[in-house]
Amino acid sequence: TTFGNLSLARELETAIELAQRAGKTILEHYANGAEVQIKGDKSPVTAADKDAKKHDPHRWDKQIAAFEKADQETMPPKNGILFVGSSSIRYWNVEKSFPGKPVINRGFGGSEISDSLFFADRIIIKHQPRIIVFYAGDNDLARGKSSARVVKDYQAFVAKIHGALPRTRIIFVAIKPSIARWKLIKPIRQANSQILEIKKKDPLQVFLDVD
Repeated sequence: TTFGNLSLARELETAIELAQRAGKTILEHYANGAEVQIKGDKSPVTAADKDAKKHDPHRWDKQIAAFEKADQETMPPKNGILFVGSSSIRYWNVEKSFPGKPVINRGFGGSEISDSLFFADRIIIKHQPRIIVFYAGDNDLARGKSSARVVKDYQAFVAKIHGALPRTRIIFVAIKPSIARWKLIKPIRQANSQILEIKKKDPLQVFLDVD
């Protein structure tokens, strides 16, 4: 598992501890920064890439409204640890996994990176989390997006978060290999390797390798 320089500050210790536990649980459970170009990456532009503008995030409106209703009833504390992304997050009982921690689950199953970006103001930024645990990307690839598109969407997500919350740490849980989606293993590893390179240039990002 890659966590970067473990000798940084005490602040990062919490993120690293969380990342270690997050990786174990996920495996058991079944950006204005400069874009990083990896030598040898020849990911083709796919039909899904060209069709990305037609991707409709509003199919999640009902789920997002449910989150907002829950917030109105009981607003989670600020400065917490927010989990967001697709079904690996949605079906994760984070309260049980991290007892005593100020955790917030905003996962919505089947979502792609661009969906979390689209709804960031409504389900992430308003909570002002100090740590974000983010898992997404496999649905994107399964839909036909290229690894390059996934990386660009991730960079846009990071840029959105850090534009509003410049001190928030982002733990990206690597796109997990899956027997059901083994045909995607090459683009999965291409996307993961590029995101790892991005992380190396930003001490506020943690890359959790679960491959």
